[in-house]
Amino acid sequence: MKVCKCKPGGGTKCVYVGREWAGYEASALGNPFKSGRDGTLAEVLAKYRKWLFDRIQEGDRGVLDALGAIKGDDTLGCWCINSDRLMPRGQERCHAEVVWHAWNWMQR
Repeated sequence: MKVCKCKPGGGTKCVYVGREWAGYEASALGNPFKSGRDGTLAEVLAKYRKWLFDRIQEGDRGVLDALGAIKGDDTLGCWCINSDRLMPRGQERCHAEVVWHAWNWMQR
């Protein structure tokens, strides 16, 4: 699995996991926290990680269905980075990498 930077207006072949943006519908996996407004990138990703795992533990249908729709060879899409190499947990650069870690954890 990898993360791709989606192009404005759609057309990128990926599973978009972001907020509503440039022609993409909001995903249930979108990050409700924003860098700057809600803290540094590291702080925002830590908040998102907690938020996502809380939703999973609470059985949030939207989040669980969105995670369940992801397949192992999918490319996760966001607007911020391109990466063929996912970062270890706690070193993510984008919430899509947090989504990958959550999806991977759920496969066990």
